[in-house]
Amino acid sequence: MLSSPPSSLRPPLAEVTNCEKITDSSRAAPYCPLSPSSETSNYRGKKRQRLDHDEPSIPGINFSHSAATSATYIPTRSHLRDPHVSTHLALNKLASGITRSVRLSARPILQSLVSSNRSDLYRPQTSEEMRDLPHPFACAYSNAAKLGRGHALAVGTQYGTVDIIDASPRSNPWDPEPSRLTHHIHADAIFDLRWRSDDEQIVTSSGDHTSTIFNAQTGERLAILAEHKSSIKQTLWDPCNPSVLSSSSRDGDIHVYDIRETPTNEHQNGVAAHGAVLSIFQGHADSNKRKGKKAAVPRSVTSINYLKQRDNLLLSSGSADGVLKAWDLRATITKRNKPVPLYSSDDITLESSGRTRGIASVALDERGEWAWALATDGSIYTYPVLSLSTTPSDLPILSHPNLKSASFYVRLAFSPCGRYLASGSPNGEVYTWAVDDTPVPVPVELVGHERGKEVGAVDWGFDSLATASDDHTVRIWRPDPVVSRLVWEDSEEGKEAQWAWGFASENSTL
Repeated sequence: MLSSPPSSLRPPLAEVTNCEKITDSSRAAPYCPLSPSSETSNYRGKKRQRLDHDEPSIPGINFSHSAATSATYIPTRSHLRDPHVSTHLALNKLASGITRSVRLSARPILQSLVSSNRSDLYRPQTSEEMRDLPHPFACAYSNAAKLGRGHALAVGTQYGTVDIIDASPRSNPWDPEPSRLTHHIHADAIFDLRWRSDDEQIVTSSGDHTSTIFNAQTGERLAILAEHKSSIKQTLWDPCNPSVLSSSSRDGDIHVYDIRETPTNEHQNGVAAHGAVLSIFQGHADSNKRKGKKAAVPRSVTSINYLKQRDNLLLSSGSADGVLKAWDLRATITKRNKPVPLYSSDDITLESSGRTRGIASVALDERGEWAWALATDGSIYTYPVLSLSTTPSDLPILSHPNLKSASFYVRLAFSPCGRYLASGSPNGEVYTWAVDDTPVPVPVELVGHERGKEVGAVDWGFDSLATASDDHTVRIWRPDPVVSRLVWEDSEEGKEAQWAWGFASENSTL
């Protein structure tokens, strides 16, 4: 029986550094231990205080039927930004005359990610109406889970259902799965879903041309956003106003909704349907093509992101080229007025490969300064968000020999700490990078899903990674150096571990 590794004072996905001060604040880690100057620095010699009161439950979600048995969490120190200090390395630096801070690679943490075939594997809920096992097309951790408060994970399926799973680690891998919530929201596939900032509501994007807002606990549908004419790729909550949402679609349009406005009509079992208050029509259409008798095929808007540095700005990507565009949502746009972005990037996919590539997914870092775009050739390109119009051509490009292509259903995701990037793939593997590594981050391949089955959705929690695959499963990956070493041992235990776990395809933690 394997013994559990000793617990760390730091979250396993936290900043890894041996410097006392970080001069580059854009990469400071949000999760760090207490500094010596903090109010609790004199804790030595004192007994731990016993808590006789109940801890607060996970915001927005209660998996149990009784409030008395609701999940609890330990308050985190995510607001502290002091880096971890290694005295030994600091003294060696001084002895060597090195005065510049040195950042350690975070890649070994990614190489320690493992996923148990017993306790980290989830399958969407089935029903008698379903013809076969549903494919999970989307997954998203709650905002509380990204801060270390619980492990609530929402999963959208091809049959329009949403499972809300308690993906907490189990002390015994043979323990049964915790209870889950299942809501039937759409009659068609769900391609994306997002939690509201308070985790009380979720908005879905579906192949039935609508987005639906529903109560995460009860499943009650509260509003329907109905303006698109094709499958919806994404629907996002405005980070500055929870009543405003934006959506993108295969029809080439971007629509903005305000659910405080009067609904346009009743739609689907009495649920209010809202029309758009602002629209960007054919935002990524070919501006050089002349109008003819035959209508042009719409260019999909594959991804949208609210910019963190600028209110009312929306970043979008398209299916036809590698151009990113920033739109000012305060501008007046009508069908007669051709939409004009505030600024746009060059097509760096054309400059790098000699052939233009569409963008499947875009993820922003935690400060909103850099955008990472997954192109259909399997490469991930870097864009400076604050200076898109002057994008240099020598920025790093992330790739992996086995990631040769990507469909428009494959997604990217950044970890809450901003140091790790994950991508799905068409071949069944998951690819991760420690983006702070220089000069170019080296990928880590995670093997566990069925080979040849597309891994489309990925999302990071506080200390875990969720991946959804066409093999009908959702996997949870967690750092575990003990198991990640064991699977590479030439022993009977090592061979058994390879059958029992998903793991990194190469190991440098030995």
